[in-house]
Amino acid sequence: MSKKTLIGISVLAGFIALGFIGGWWEVFFKGLPETTNKIQPSNPSSVMYNSVLTGWDDQELVWKIKATKIWETSDGNQVYFEEINHGIIYTENDGEIHFKANWARWERAREELNISGGLEAWRDDEFFTTDKAVMKYKTEELHCLSPVRYTEKDLYATADKMTMKFEEEEVLLEGNVELIQEGDIVRSEGLRYWRKEKRFRLIKPKEGIIKP
Repeated sequence: MSKKTLIGISVLAGFIALGFIGGWWEVFFKGLPETTNKIQPSNPSSVMYNSVLTGWDDQELVWKIKATKIWETSDGNQVYFEEINHGIIYTENDGEIHFKANWARWERAREELNISGGLEAWRDDEFFTTDKAVMKYKTEELHCLSPVRYTEKDLYATADKMTMKFEEEEVLLEGNVELIQEGDIVRSEGLRYWRKEKRFRLIKPKEGIIKP
């Protein structure tokens, strides 16, 4: 057996040994560990059950969440909520977005509240559902990152994603938008809706079906 062959076998044996020690093969053959999908910290400093927690940023109330289980890290930079019964997102213009969802995660350093799993949200005459959303307090915007259903009085729309800009009181729907209003159906690439003026503008309209 040549010297190069012996070196190759040694390297391969070392790689296999490290794989077992480091758990690589478990990832390759069994997939990622289940813990990678968990939202709660592995070593939380505190855990609360059936509680209500309020979040503050620069002495301003930014959210209030009631959940079945709440984890918090020791530095308070991350808070995890499971089975949210009732949550409130507070905006700078004294607005309130009420919601419920499977879970949420507060990132204090980023000033972001991530929400996911069967999200249902409402305010005044407005109601929408989606699966994933993130509230970005630095820009006062709520980004819905998955298909969304949006209703506001007589207006009903679906889209691939949505952005709510609270300072401008503007709702932006994007991707495969379908708008239904008083029986009429309009499809477009996007839709921009101004809540105060109760008016909207279509972006790249595709087709319209007018009720006879």
